[in-house]
Amino acid sequence: MSMMHIRAEPFTAGERVREFDWDPETGDLSGPDAPWVRQCITDALDCGRVGAHPAPWSIAVSDPLHSLSEMAAVVGAQHRLPPELAAHYPSPPESDPSDVEVLY
Repeated sequence: MSMMHIRAEPFTAGERVREFDWDPETGDLSGPDAPWVRQCITDALDCGRVGAHPAPWSIAVSDPLHSLSEMAAVVGAQHRLPPELAAHYPSPPESDPSDVEVLY
């Protein structure tokens, strides 16, 4: 795989579009929002996880610079993903119906 140009649209009006170039094979990251992506990765690695949609669940991360699914989770936590990255967004785990407590 070669360098991918990522343009991620915000979920909310208060945030801006984020654009960066990323090569998942080499981990190279460049472009105007590369520093923002690096900070998001650092935050996720510090926690060992990143919040995911639909809430409430999270995804373990260990090497987002070399993992399509982890990068999708990191960027997708705050922005809509372009199709080439959205295709790799992790699916939530299936829950066991016996684990669900119904409250009335």
